[in-house]
Amino acid sequence: MQLESHPCKLHLSIFQVIPKIGLQPQAGLQELVSKASTLFVKSKNRVSTKVDIFLMFKTTSCDLPILAPYRENMFIPAAIVNTLTSNLSHSEKMTFFLSLLNEIEQWSLCAISNFQVGILGIDDQNNCYFGVNAEFPNTPIHTTIHSEQFLVSNVFKHGISTSLEHLFLKAAPCGHCRQFLSETVGSNTMITVFHDEIHETRELKNLLPFSFGPMDLGVNQSLLQQERDYEKKITNSQLEQATIWANENAIRQMAVEAAATKAFAPFSGVHEGCVLVCENGEICVGSSIESAAFNPSLMSVQVAIIDVYRKGIALDSIVSATIVSMRPSVGKGPNFEKFGKMLLVSAGCMKEEDIEFVTF
Repeated sequence: MQLESHPCKLHLSIFQVIPKIGLQPQAGLQELVSKASTLFVKSKNRVSTKVDIFLMFKTTSCDLPILAPYRENMFIPAAIVNTLTSNLSHSEKMTFFLSLLNEIEQWSLCAISNFQVGILGIDDQNNCYFGVNAEFPNTPIHTTIHSEQFLVSNVFKHGISTSLEHLFLKAAPCGHCRQFLSETVGSNTMITVFHDEIHETRELKNLLPFSFGPMDLGVNQSLLQQERDYEKKITNSQLEQATIWANENAIRQMAVEAAATKAFAPFSGVHEGCVLVCENGEICVGSSIESAAFNPSLMSVQVAIIDVYRKGIALDSIVSATIVSMRPSVGKGPNFEKFGKMLLVSAGCMKEEDIEFVTF
């Protein structure tokens, strides 16, 4: 079979290739590469390796959904990542990750800035996580979720890793995100930025010298630690009251658990959990994530919205929300009720009466 190198002719020929290797248009990366690697394709450049075949598919204007099977959960397991990258040179790997970023950024929610941002992170087991920016019209601009925050929340939700080895982006992280990443995935994480047809790699700590962090506030815990124990935690009395309130209501129980066992709030002591129920019956959960610098923190509502979107569910399909806030017995802490409800009403097109907010 002959494939012309001219982009237009190659675009037309892709649909001749797919049936010959037994693929459906919605085929995933692993199936595409494993079958394409057995096919010897000749062109003017004598493309014959599985890597070149993959890139040939990616560099056309074809709408073949390479990452479509991994859009839900925004995650590629290590076994598939290994299959795709094990025989690649460093340069080929960089081209591969850049091609993924070009597709990931298409998923961003950027109605305000029209600036698409995608990010991918690799953990120590070679699992691959995605993140995108999310902007919400008609809400305060600080409710925006940066792609780096989305990514960290995605890693936290999977519960597999305690850090990330490498991050890939097409623009350097802003100061806000350098702070958030340093506190969550670790300052030794490598970051590769693609720009002007080149790529540069640095350690995160080189992008945030003389950093301020949890230790400056007397906290030696981090979000992704398997076991966390810090001074400002919920009391047994709060947990007992919340348990009685939840009774045998499964949704309320999940909200209590999200606040009591998942939320990371060592700086304010305000632990929140949010449960969103969607039209299709899917249940999405979020827990508050605090930053030592305060402003990069995420409300439980934001994290729950990330859970909705990473599962490929439309935000306007959210039908109910249950939010539990457990506040410290002494001292003052932030109150997210107003902004949480505002975000759900605007981004999720909800009615305020469908939002249950309870404080203990």
